[in-house]
Amino acid sequence: MKDSPVNAERKTPREARSKPKFRGVSTRRLFEEVCDQIRVEVAAGNLRPGDKLPPERELAEHFEVSRVVIREALRSLEVSGIVALRKGVKGGAFIQDGYPDQLSQSIRDLFHLGRLSLGSLTEARVLVMQMVVPLACKRATEEDLATLERNVEETATLAEDPLQSGRLAHNLQFYQLVAACTHNNTLRVIVDLVTEVVLHELMHIDPDPLADLARSRRRFFRLFRARDVERATKQMVTHLKKLHRHLSA
Repeated sequence: MKDSPVNAERKTPREARSKPKFRGVSTRRLFEEVCDQIRVEVAAGNLRPGDKLPPERELAEHFEVSRVVIREALRSLEVSGIVALRKGVKGGAFIQDGYPDQLSQSIRDLFHLGRLSLGSLTEARVLVMQMVVPLACKRATEEDLATLERNVEETATLAEDPLQSGRLAHNLQFYQLVAACTHNNTLRVIVDLVTEVVLHELMHIDPDPLADLARSRRRFFRLFRARDVERATKQMVTHLKKLHRHLSA
């Protein structure tokens, strides 16, 4: 049974956009003002993912600043994940699609600097998935279920993959697919943020303690496919807590 439009994430078409309007800047940190104006145009919908910004020289004329300032602004926007800088004949500065790589890196940095503990991250992860699984159970489509099932069935071989990076990517995808079943992009981003750092730490664990990973995920999927919200959620929490015990051992 499909959810009513009230429960689904609303996707309202953007209104017709105007041509970006840049003005000259005069503050001390000129590149920050340039960044702010470009962000304003993105927020207004005048610049969208995939759009190419004008060449450096043209931007310098619009903003009435030097090309050095423009380069500094573009580098700052690249670090923030707003633009991607590409080289070559078809290169330039392009508005990004907003994937939260930089947010994930910030979380990892805070963890490595000691501002976030592994215990707090794993606790947050359990709490987030306790919210995600019930909603995902209710909203998952047949296509969602088929995609998740493929991932679960591949786990048996990948759990013992000596190439740790391959196992990490597959594990991350499992949680991403569960979150995708919610059809709520905000929850998908949150799951990514609280999961990626923890899974990076799992790379340092010998695969042997994770030998029953496939069985655990198959149990979860059977309950999930049956829309058994309570038991599927309980199975996910049990699964996560077991992994976290290996991390803290």
